[in-house]
Amino acid sequence: MSLLDDLKKQATQANTKEPEDDSTTVRKHQVNWHTLVPKLQLIITYMRELAENLNALDLDDKYDYPLTKNIEFKNLTKENFRVRKADEKSVRDFSFRYDLVGERNIEFIIPNDFNAENIRSILRKQNTRFTEVYTDQGQSHFRLKPKITVLFQYIADLQDCMVILRIHNFDRPEMQEIRYNPEAITEELMEETAKYILNKENRFRSLSGNIVNDEALQKLRSKLKQDGKIATDGNKTVSKKQETKTKKQSIFGKLLKK
Repeated sequence: MSLLDDLKKQATQANTKEPEDDSTTVRKHQVNWHTLVPKLQLIITYMRELAENLNALDLDDKYDYPLTKNIEFKNLTKENFRVRKADEKSVRDFSFRYDLVGERNIEFIIPNDFNAENIRSILRKQNTRFTEVYTDQGQSHFRLKPKITVLFQYIADLQDCMVILRIHNFDRPEMQEIRYNPEAITEELMEETAKYILNKENRFRSLSGNIVNDEALQKLRSKLKQDGKIATDGNKTVSKKQETKTKKQSIFGKLLKK
């Protein structure tokens, strides 16, 4: 075989290799999707029932929420529990959410510096309406009615066959990420997640394995990029495998008892 023929053969093999890889990826995603769907259905069914029952109750528990190191919202209540899907035809991406709401308008005065800009950014991300007046002393006078939306967002990771949980704004303005193997998604985990949401004694963190917050997540991604282990736009994190035991209990009896 001539050199030219050999090069043509290599080029043909190279051109046909990519579709084969794509086809393999598609099949892998299909297999993983079939594995994840029952788990995602379990989560969304549970969360819908949880939202329905919580909305029927008069929850009077009060919560404090630190907006920044020096500013804290007091006596907030949890209300308007709901489930939202990114695509109404799929359970690939959905969230359980509720609002932390204050009954009274609050106001505070701080120097018009980096901290003020940080507060503006946080409030805008929360879609919280506020007014700000600049004083003659170079300060910012904020007035607002506290309203923080908390999200438990569930996303199917078809590449790694995992369920990603991203918790937004639970006890401070930040995001935490957890990655679950399919076998970790059980009714026991959902029970403990509900207790965690209601700030009751729970085993949510012990069942969830590693929980990575915003700052740690960014550091991990930067480290992986430097080591060449993920692409520049990679969005995967590493966590240990979770193991759970299945234990069925009714949340809407025992869970809501104080």
